Amino acid sequence: MYSLTINRIVDDADYDLAVCKARKDISMQLSMQPGLELRQQLKQILTPLMIQSLKILNLPYQELTAKVQQESEENIVVDIEQQDALLSYLRDSGSSITRLRSPSEEHFNYLDKVASNGGSLYDHLMVQLELEYLEEPDFSIANKIIENINDRGFLEGFPDLKVQLMKDFNVAENRIKSLLSVVQSFEPAGVGARNVKESLLLQIQSYSFEDDDLKETLDMIVTDYLEELARKDYETIAMELSIDEEDVERAAEFIENNLSPVPAESFLNNNGEVNVIPSFEIRKEGDSYVFINLEKEKGIKIRFNQKYLDLFQAPDTDEKTKEFIREKINNAKKLIDMISRRNEMMDKVGNILVERQKDYFDKGIHFLMPIYQKEIAEQVEVHSSTISRAIASKYIATPSGILPLKYLCPRQVSGVAVERVKYIIRDIVDQNQSFSDLKIAQKLEEFAIYIKRRTVAKYRSSIKLPSSFKRGDKK
Repeated sequence: MYSLTINRIVDDADYDLAVCKARKDISMQLSMQPGLELRQQLKQILTPLMIQSLKILNLPYQELTAKVQQESEENIVVDIEQQDALLSYLRDSGSSITRLRSPSEEHFNYLDKVASNGGSLYDHLMVQLELEYLEEPDFSIANKIIENINDRGFLEGFPDLKVQLMKDFNVAENRIKSLLSVVQSFEPAGVGARNVKESLLLQIQSYSFEDDDLKETLDMIVTDYLEELARKDYETIAMELSIDEEDVERAAEFIENNLSPVPAESFLNNNGEVNVIPSFEIRKEGDSYVFINLEKEKGIKIRFNQKYLDLFQAPDTDEKTKEFIREKINNAKKLIDMISRRNEMMDKVGNILVERQKDYFDKGIHFLMPIYQKEIAEQVEVHSSTISRAIASKYIATPSGILPLKYLCPRQVSGVAVERVKYIIRDIVDQNQSFSDLKIAQKLEEFAIYIKRRTVAKYRSSIKLPSSFKRGDKK
């Protein structure tokens, strides 16, 4: 009943409004049916239409293109309106995507490799490591961990590596495990896992679920029932977890459609070579930055085949043929609507990121601002889980190189490195000559840097900046 309600609403209205309405209806029903909450919530969240829509939103560009091409081959009412021109665009306009190097980025070596040739998986992981601002020896330890990640995204030989790192850097085991967790938070989701089970759990963790019960159920299935899941023994799983078998089937479908047993799969092409294609571009035009949805402008496009639409509407077409065409039209309409919704979502998110990260594009990596996914979700008026899926497994060409999209909206800028603080203090003083150390400390809070006035004074002195009394009257 709940699935039918959602499907009907989704055909005629906004997807997220449908989810909210369905959840409200279910909550009213559940108030009269104690003890059914977990089962009903799983059914509501994991309807086939929702799974399909979330999958389209979450897909990397290469997989989205393959999905569209497959649909055009299998669905007679779907025609290719525009072939994929993104790859040729990237080849022909490389100069427009070259990085605008900033002096403050001189220590970030791997950005150049990624910007110039797409970089290897190792290069992309190292870019993300550099964004963590780790001090030594943590940076070197994390680097060694990354060096032992294979092309498929799995960490090899960690027990021996851990012992060697503890010896070489004279650190405790917990320190190594903590740095492994840092690497495992990188894009692509699931990278750095030691086995398939751990990779799937990391991918689940990377999602922002609307419902904790759903996440807990997926965690339990992956942790304890992978073998039963592979055999499709849903009855055993349902019995042991005390949920409906139908819920297990939907959870299995979610795992199949949204998680990958090979974490770096979307990062590789068929030859095993790195094939990162940015879906978006941030281009500088004058003093401003513009977000460009390359998928929408240069990507593959589909349309309805007019011949079959006319046949469907013709009065002499028999009912059996009409029913067949009707099903194909509905499938095509859903796909077109989902792609349109994906583009609308990415345009909204991209423009927010351009506005919020202008200092980063102008001044370099030290000025990357923390932006919570929940904050973006509130502006776009969707759930934070939708934002999580929208930014996952996608890359963007920026003035600082080709980066995972999610690194333009970090939950926080980790590790308040002294170097980063000094760069920002210098910039604050350059723009506000009369700022006292207290006001500088207050300004630093905008960058998620919380240090005391006396620490500001210490860093300011180390970069040979005079006090506010010598720079002018305090404001």
